[in-house]
Amino acid sequence: MRAGWLFGLPLAVLCHAAPALGLVHWPSFVLENFALGLLFAAVVGGASAASMPRAYRFLEWAPMVFLGRISYGIYVYHFNVPGLLRDVLFPRLGFTLPDADLARFALYAGVSIAVAAASFYTWERWFNRLKGRAGAAERATVRARLQAPASARAQFAQSSPS
Repeated sequence: MRAGWLFGLPLAVLCHAAPALGLVHWPSFVLENFALGLLFAAVVGGASAASMPRAYRFLEWAPMVFLGRISYGIYVYHFNVPGLLRDVLFPRLGFTLPDADLARFALYAGVSIAVAAASFYTWERWFNRLKGRAGAAERATVRARLQAPASARAQFAQSSPS
């Protein structure tokens, strides 16, 4: 976990800062993602530790919990949002995208979160409940088979298609 903080954070900062400062344009996609992977591994490792450090308490903050709940939708939809806004929606509405990178990022992030939240509340929650019920039935079947006498387990094994 310490390697993520000791190497991942400085390497990620270097990869982002070097081109922006005009120093070099060498940070590659692979190197940058490796650095971010180290950093995020450190964050996840610290958050999953038996005693969570105080610095990780922000993960219990309601907006972070909400983002965690809809994170799959963000993962699925975020890639398409910039193209749909830039090439389809904004031209049809007569809007132009902001010139500032940070403003475009905020727009894309906000729309991605809104679409992911809508998806979560219209589809994913229903599927998660369905998955929970199906999983409960399977667990009950496995539990019944494990608690059955040895002769019944042998009969289950012979009658079950494998």
